Amino acid sequence: MSRLSKLGILCAVWFLVVGRDSFAEAQTLDDVLRQQPAAELVRLAKAEGDAARGAVVFFQHFMACSKCHAVGEPSASALGPDLTKLSGDVSDEALVESVLLPSKVIRKGYETVTIQTVDGTTLTGLLVQQTADKVTVRDASRGGKLTTLRIADVEELKRPPLSIMPAGQVNQLAGRQQFYDLIRYLIEIREGGAARARELQPSPALTSFVLPEYEQRLDHRALIRDWNAESLRRGEAIYRRVCANCHGTKDQLGSLPTSLRFAEGKFKNGSDPLTMYQTLTRGFGLMAPQTWMVLTCPP
Repeated sequence: MSRLSKLGILCAVWFLVVGRDSFAEAQTLDDVLRQQPAAELVRLAKAEGDAARGAVVFFQHFMACSKCHAVGEPSASALGPDLTKLSGDVSDEALVESVLLPSKVIRKGYETVTIQTVDGTTLTGLLVQQTADKVTVRDASRGGKLTTLRIADVEELKRPPLSIMPAGQVNQLAGRQQFYDLIRYLIEIREGGAARARELQPSPALTSFVLPEYEQRLDHRALIRDWNAESLRRGEAIYRRVCANCHGTKDQLGSLPTSLRFAEGKFKNGSDPLTMYQTLTRGFGLMAPQTWMVLTCPP
C-alpha cells in the first residue's frame, strides 16, 4: 500500500477534527435499501443470500451484532434478544425492518431508558426493574452490566423512542450481497433455532482480528502530514456512511442514545488524532473496533 493510500484510511479522523459542520448529500446503502419494500428484500435474500456467509457477517467485530445478541448461547451483554428464540412471532419482513429501522418496533423488555442523576451523571440502558426505592438498569456503556440506583439519586428518568441498536449498521457492509446474506442467516436461525445457529457458526479464523504489531509504533504525525482538502472530502464521505447514523451531525441527532454527539460533546477516550484513530480501530465502550480501518501494511 502506498503512503498516499494509507493517508486515505485516516481521512475520517481528520473530518472529526476539522470538518464537523459539513455534510455532502449522497445516498448510502441504508438509504437505498430502505427505499425498497421489505417483502422485496426478503425475496431477494431468499433467492440470492447465503446463510453461511451471513453468519460471517453477523460475527464480524465491526458489525457488533454478536456483542448484543445471543444466537442460542448466552449473550455477554443481554442488550438484545436471543435471535434463535424469535419463533413465529417475527415475520421475515419484520426481520428486515429490525435491521434497517431498529426503532420502528422495539421488543418488549428492550425499551431504552436514560437516567440523569442528581450529581450530573447520565446513564443509558435497558430498564430491568423499578420500585418505589430503586431502579435497576442494564448499562449500555458497560456492556449490559446491571446497575442499581436509589430513586433518591435519580433526578430524571426518560424513555426515549429509540432502540439501543443503532440505525445505519448496514452502511458498514460491502454491498447488497452481504445484506442479503445477513438476512438469510437471520431467517434460518429464527426458523431452525439454536441447532441451526450451531451449524452455521463460522470458524474463528473468519471473524477474529489481531492488531498488527506495527500498530504499537505507528508514526501518526508522518501519516497526517499531507492532509489536504481532498482528504477532508473523503473523510466526510466515510463519516456520513459509517458514523453519522449513530453520532449524528451538527444539525441532526444520531440514532443511538449512548453515542457521543461530536459537534458538541466531550470525547471520553481522548480527542487528539492518534487517540481517535486508536478508538476507531480498537473500539471503546459499545463501539466495536472498526478493523477495516487498520493500515494493512507497516508505514
